Order: sequence, then structure tokens, then C-alpha cells
Amino acid sequence: MKNFVRPALLALLVLVFSGVAFADDIHVIFDPGGPGTINFITDTGVTLDASWESCTATGIPSSLSSHTACLAFFNETGGSLTDINFTFTVDAALVGQTIMCDNLPGDPHLSSNDCDSVTGPLTLDEVVSVDFSGGVPIPNNVGFFVAEDGVALGSVPDFMTTAYVPEPTSLTLLASGMGLLGLCLVLAKR
Repeated sequence: MKNFVRPALLALLVLVFSGVAFADDIHVIFDPGGPGTINFITDTGVTLDASWESCTATGIPSSLSSHTACLAFFNETGGSLTDINFTFTVDAALVGQTIMCDNLPGDPHLSSNDCDSVTGPLTLDEVVSVDFSGGVPIPNNVGFFVAEDGVALGSVPDFMTTAYVPEPTSLTLLASGMGLLGLCLVLAKR
């Protein structure tokens, strides 16, 4: 017991005094600037309530400044986004409007959409779902933007956003598993 108490006491003393020695080195820095409201996408398949802001806000590209409202996103999923779905419920400001979707000219990212599936004027409390896919995926650690025209910033309903990263194909998973099994067998024979 005597052999255990001394090392434990010594370790405890080192921890106590090292904490005191470093206590004056903590710095907290507040940076009020930044790119406005960024909607971080950290998990795929999880719905995110996206917040709209002015297209002239700090961090929104100046090429979008002529639009009414913007959404800023940042992909932190660890993989490339191949599909993004936006869902919203039509409120009074959207009743009677129609929907159209475009990519900026020359932008290859998620270049296909299903906006044409929403036909006719929008009706109150209608749930609208629009999907962007195809083309070049949005890489990990990259920001991207969505702009809106036709409804004032204060009247645009929040969008529920769900993004997807492709899952490995079954064949890829099978090949990985078989390769690992073969490696285990080779190592076990040694």
C-alpha cells in the first residue's frame, strides 16, 4: 500500500501545481464579424431549419446582392453532397405564386432539380419539396448559397433542408469485407 500512495500523491501534486502554472494563459477572443448566418450541414439525412438573410449581408457573394433573400450553407459532413432537398410550407405571402429553380450559368454543382414537379399556383399550407441533385457534388468544407426572388425577406418561410452524401455501394462494401477477411487469414497463418 505504501508503494501505491507515494506515486499517487506525487501525481496529484503535479496536477495541482501545473493547473496553477497555466491558469494565466487562457485567452477568450470574441469576433463579432463573420459571414452572417451560416447553416452548417454536419450530418447527412438530418433535417436542418435554414435561416434566410439579406443577400447584401457580410459573407454573401456580391454576385447574389441583387436577389431578395439568401441562405448560406457550409458542408461539414466529411463527404461530398450529392443531393439537397428543400421543404417549406406555403404561407400567405406565397399563395398564388409559382416556383422556378435555376443554377447560376456555368455552375455545374447539383445542376438538376425537380421544381417542375410543383405545378400551378401555390396554395395556403401546401407543403412544397424541391430536390437538387446531379452534376458535380458539393465537396466537403465548401460553402454554397441559395438565393430567392419574389417574396420579401421578412415573408419568406423557413426552409427545412436535408442533404445527402452517397453511401458506399454494396459491391464496394463486399470487396472491402472480403479483402479484410483475406488479410486476417494470411496474418493468422503466420
